[in-house]
Parts: sequence; structure tokens; C-alpha cells
Amino acid sequence: QQDEEDRYLKCLIKVQSVARCILAKRVYRNKVAQATVQKGPQPLRGKLRLRMEKMGGKKELVLAMTTPHRRNRAAMKIQARMRGVLARKRFRPLVLHRAFLSKIVTKIQSRSRVWLAKRQAVRMRHARVEKAANDIQRVWRGHRDRMYVSTLSAQKARYYH
Repeated sequence: QQDEEDRYLKCLIKVQSVARCILAKRVYRNKVAQATVQKGPQPLRGKLRLRMEKMGGKKELVLAMTTPHRRNRAAMKIQARMRGVLARKRFRPLVLHRAFLSKIVTKIQSRSRVWLAKRQAVRMRHARVEKAANDIQRVWRGHRDRMYVSTLSAQKARYYH
């Protein structure tokens, strides 16, 4: 019975030793992970994780979003959509009123442009008539002055001969 107790104690001590070894390794791995991960700013911590996934019959290491981060992003998208819906609903009367005013203003602007174009056409017509009258006057005055000069030169020639 003494031998059996000794063997039992040896086995118990062995199991405790293995358990302490496993715990020590876990503590060591955690400290190493903290030392490497916590260097510098970490904008993606808690958002991404490495995961083994089956792809084409074999397992591959894949970078994936964590579930809380995925839910948070989905909630943000839903909130943004709803804010857009509410903003469009709130500003719809303003937009419709602006469109109504725009239609009215467009009619007024088109009528005023037609009026301005007609006024410009009348001015151009008057300017053309005035230019034609000036041209006739210029030609007539030039002709009259040339005739006057020729009669003067004829009188001068008669006087001196």
C-alpha cells in the first residue's frame, strides 16, 4: 500500500507540474502578445481578427471583421439612411417651393429676354438707318465740296488768263 501511495503522489505531482507548465506558457504567450500588439496606435483593435476558413478544400488564414464591429457598422449605415430620409422629408416642402418659384421666375426671365431682344433689334435698326443717313450726307457733302473746289479753280483759271 505504501508503494501505491508513492506512485499516486508521483503521478499527482507530475499532473500538477504539467498543469503549471501549461499555465506558465499561457501567461508567457499573453505577455508576448501584449508587448507586440500594444505598440503604437491601434485603430483596428477589436474590429478585425484572423480566422481559419475553408477555401477550395483547404484551410486558409483570413482577416475578417469581428461580429460587434460588423453590427456597429450595420447600425451606422441604418442610422445614416434614416437621417437622410428624415432630412429629405423635412426639406421637401422647401425644395418644392423653390421649384415652384423657379418655374415662375423662368417665365418672367424668358419674357424679359424677349423684350430686351426686341429693344435691341429696334436699336440696331435705328443705328442702321442712322448710319445710312450719315453715309448719304458724307457722300453728298464730299460731292458738293468737290464741285465747289472745281468751280473755284475754274474761276481762278479764268481770272488769271
